[in-house]
Amino acid sequence: MTNDNLKNAIDEIMNKNKVNAPKRSFDDKKILQYESDLLASNVKIDHVIKMADLIPGEGSTPFGGGDFTREDYALSWQNWQEKGYRFVLTNIKYSNSKLLIECPEQFKKDTISILPNFIENLAKQVSSLMDK
Repeated sequence: MTNDNLKNAIDEIMNKNKVNAPKRSFDDKKILQYESDLLASNVKIDHVIKMADLIPGEGSTPFGGGDFTREDYALSWQNWQEKGYRFVLTNIKYSNSKLLIECPEQFKKDTISILPNFIENLAKQVSSLMDK
């Protein structure tokens, strides 16, 4: 076997055995870390809030790089299709929901800046439920 044949055989084996795991962006990793932290804390209650309510006074701010604003979207922590708790982004006008991790990059970027506010709001809800 020549060097070229050997190299081609190795390349073929490497391509055949390549891991099919999706490449995760920094934003994806951040979202997954927040989800992991909430799950590790055993936070399993549904919570939804309009994006505009997380940052008062900025409801008309464009969101996701499109024609919609923060007033048009809601972020939730919910048991997504009975497969476990995840962050879900919903276009309120069209009742269109999608896992945050599966949204286009600009939606993820715009949401990540608000996630700490969302988690703080969720913590307040959990605390009020525990006080009852």
